Amino acid sequence: QQVARQVLSRNHVYLNCVSEEDSPVHEHVPQYHTVLPSAAEQLNHIIRLISHDQLTNPGKSKTIVFLPTTKLTQFVARVLRESKHFMPAGRNTSVHELHSKLNMNARVRTSSSFRKDSKGASVLVTSDVSARGVDYPGVTRVIQVGVPSSPDQYVHRVGRTGRTGGMQGRGDLVLLPWEQGFLQSNLADMPLKPVTSDDLKTFVVEAAARYDADPTAFFPKVEQKQDF
Repeated sequence: QQVARQVLSRNHVYLNCVSEEDSPVHEHVPQYHTVLPSAAEQLNHIIRLISHDQLTNPGKSKTIVFLPTTKLTQFVARVLRESKHFMPAGRNTSVHELHSKLNMNARVRTSSSFRKDSKGASVLVTSDVSARGVDYPGVTRVIQVGVPSSPDQYVHRVGRTGRTGGMQGRGDLVLLPWEQGFLQSNLADMPLKPVTSDDLKTFVVEAAARYDADPTAFFPKVEQKQDF
């Protein structure tokens, strides 16, 4: 509308095709933020968040982990592949890696693999190449590690989840102490709720107890055998 006012005739008409009753996807997605004491806690916290999603969305967990750099994306993807046995879904966890060092064909293959992944516990570890213009149906959680470059980037990332009918999804923002000012200065209007790392540990333990009572009910056997 600002651009239109500058370049069009004063008599131009603005038509809003979105109902006033409709609101952006991110306003319907439960969103949480955690400020960790140090970077040494990041990997453990990411694994707990993925594990929590696998336990709260058994057989249909689909997580996207956004990281600020390509190097960190590669590193976290490797760690997650080597840490499958620590997660509730174990070997059924598939890890996909997407970043700018991959050529376009490799990016398309990775996006397609994640989109079609039916193992019930899939993770896409990515830089901002997945933030806009890519639709992944069935995403149950978006994890953002570090400060987004802008509020719009945060919103576009959160918008990757909560798009499937009947599925709410969830967003988690993971920050370090010197990054928490971003919340007050840029995300004050977002419905973010604080959750501590200790809170998350408690949630995972409680969900794990339900899993231990009947593991087969959480992760039914899937015929797909390929590991990504």
